[in-house]
Amino acid sequence: GFRVKLRSDGTPRFSDRTGWPLPDAAPPSPVLSKDPIQALRRRNREHGARPDEWTASSRWKRPGDIPWSVEARVREVVEG
Repeated sequence: GFRVKLRSDGTPRFSDRTGWPLPDAAPPSPVLSKDPIQALRRRNREHGARPDEWTASSRWKRPGDIPWSVEARVREVVEG
């Protein structure tokens, strides 16, 4: 499923079956800082991301928070 063509300088150029060129080498592995968590937080702030305790959790905390359309569909599936 891969193709190889020689460049004008004689070096091979690899591509996938659609013709999309593959990189000459894999990207280097990232070097982690001594405190990768703080580094991640700093990069997030630099890019405007402000994750907090709500970021990775559901916003539905009480039964009244769940939209009726979602609850109705769940009831249909569970109750058959």
